[in-house]
Amino acid sequence: MGLDMYLTAVLDVSPEKQEELLKLFPEVDSMESVHTEVGYWRKAEAIHYWFVEHVQYGNDDCRIYNVCADDLITLLEGVDNVLEKKQSLEEVFPECTDSDCLVHTKKILEKAMKLAELGWRFQYRSSW
Repeated sequence: MGLDMYLTAVLDVSPEKQEELLKLFPEVDSMESVHTEVGYWRKAEAIHYWFVEHVQYGNDDCRIYNVCADDLITLLEGVDNVLEKKQSLEEVFPECTDSDCLVHTKKILEKAMKLAELGWRFQYRSSW
């Protein structure tokens, strides 16, 4: 057992687009949104605690939380500041003992930002 973390992108489907998609998938009754996993972390406690503090109102309860693109931008800025040595690891991510997860996080967040430009929204969840 351990900490697993997921960032999911969600695209809401317009009624017009639903009609097109339902023709492709006749076994489906409705399709209001499309979900895809943007990122997965394993035991990246520092990133998890960032989400708990900034998105989950301090609740570490393994529920699904909506994450706005501005939150992801803030997280990306923190990651960049540490990777570019503008701020210390302990200053931005006090729980982090290894910056390896930050490179992985940066890749995830950059992918998410591209999706945000296309109208996708995001959700975060964790599992202990």
